[in-house]
Amino acid sequence: VSPSRGLGDVYKRQGQQIERHDREDSVVSWVIQEGCSYQGRLKDGEGNRPLRDLLGEDVPAEVILIPLIVDRTVQAVLYGDNRSEDGSIGAIGDLERVIARVAREMGEQRHE
Repeated sequence: VSPSRGLGDVYKRQGQQIERHDREDSVVSWVIQEGCSYQGRLKDGEGNRPLRDLLGEDVPAEVILIPLIVDRTVQAVLYGDNRSEDGSIGAIGDLERVIARVAREMGEQRHE
């Protein structure tokens, strides 16, 4: 899977912008470049600073970022966290499969 060229270097979340930092330890960039989901702690570092700033002082213990891949291109990165829960997010395989189905439908709609 190749990183999306259509997304540019800026991602929007609730009207705010998250810059993509290719050379820094950015979980958003990693998900786009690898085309794989991320589940774990949101690490400190310059690359994750824009996302951490959006989250504010109450950074969740665990985050998930799942790429929506259409026609071998990452079109969006879906974000979730456990800020309101004490436990782990748990398995995300079912959610990944639903997102993959949505992506397939989007791809089929483009080719009609």
